[in-house]
Amino acid sequence: MGLRVDGLRDGAAGGNLLAAFQFPPASPWNAPMLNRSAVIVRPKKPFCDWLRAVDYEDAPEVTLDQMGPTLYLVPEYEDPADADKVLKKVCDEIFCRELEGWYTDVNVWPKDRSLKVFKQWFDVQHYEVVEDVGRGPIENDEGPDEKDRFSPPPPRRPQPKKKPGR
Repeated sequence: MGLRVDGLRDGAAGGNLLAAFQFPPASPWNAPMLNRSAVIVRPKKPFCDWLRAVDYEDAPEVTLDQMGPTLYLVPEYEDPADADKVLKKVCDEIFCRELEGWYTDVNVWPKDRSLKVFKQWFDVQHYEVVEDVGRGPIENDEGPDEKDRFSPPPPRRPQPKKKPGR
């Protein structure tokens, strides 16, 4: 928030310009904007159908309304035209988080988690500006052991071939 004062200069009215104004104390109204954008992801029918197929004992009664949305912070972008570029970079991780939230057996997760499939399985709303009005520091509620649990497994490195006779 800027302050504009016309006609006053330092020393005007017999004092320091800065001393003539009361600046507000730190407050939640001065909370910083985060260098993130956000997406809200809401499962669609294909996600619900998949869940019912793999978890037929517990999930037949689950509805899309019960699944609800999730908000994810994503890398910052300012131009709405860049929203899909950012989403393409993070859609696999978000897809994995959504799948894991309902069914943890990665062997039955869909192999194709491309942006095209992501958009078929989820409604997505984009938000360029994110402001933090919460109190206190942002913390990892999952703890250090959970840091990488949603990341796809790293590719396996081929084992070096053993030379015969050794």
